[in-house]
Amino acid sequence: MNAKNRFLFTIIILICFGGYYLFSYVKAYNISNNNESIQASLTGWMNRGVNNEVSDEENLNLLKFVQIDSSTSYIALYHLDNKYVGYAHFIKGINGKFKLDESGHKTGEVNYRDIKTNKGVYGVLVGRNVEKNIDNITTKLINEEYSYTTSVSNEAFFVKYNKIPSQFKKTFPAEITLFDENNEIISKAN
Repeated sequence: MNAKNRFLFTIIILICFGGYYLFSYVKAYNISNNNESIQASLTGWMNRGVNNEVSDEENLNLLKFVQIDSSTSYIALYHLDNKYVGYAHFIKGINGKFKLDESGHKTGEVNYRDIKTNKGVYGVLVGRNVEKNIDNITTKLINEEYSYTTSVSNEAFFVKYNKIPSQFKKTFPAEITLFDENNEIISKAN
C-alpha cells in the first residue's frame, strides 16, 4: 500500500469513527428544553424495565427545572402521585439538548445527592415544605468535616445546591437536619 492509499484509508477510518461518535452523541442528547419533553423523558425513564412506576404522564408533575450555577447540569424536581418527591439530573449537550443522567424519589420531605458537574461537585437538596414548617436545613457530610446550612422557609418545593470544595472526596452520604423558625430540630436523617 503506497502513502496515498494509507492516507485515504486513515481519512475514511477517521470519518467513520467521527460519524459514529456524532450519531451516538445526538442519540444520547435528545431531550428538548421544554416541560413536555422533560416530563416525557422522566416518565419513560421510570417506566423502563419490568415494573412500570408511572401509568401515564398525569401521575408525574414537573415542578422545577434548575441549572446548577453555570454548569451544564440541571436538576428537575417532580412530584409523583402527590406523595413522592423526586429529582433527576440532566446534562446539557453542545447541541442544546439534554440527556437524563440519574433520577430518584422518596416519600420523605428532603433528599440529598452529590452531583458531579463540569464545574465541580455540588451537594443538592430537593424536597417539599408544603406546610412551610421547615425554616432551614443543615447538611453535614458523614465522611468529611464539612457542613452547610440552607434556607427554605418560604418555599413549598425546593431545589437547593451548594458547591463542595474540591478537597473533599467523600461527598455522599450526608446527615440532614431540619430546623423550624425557632431553630428547633424537626427531624434528622441520613
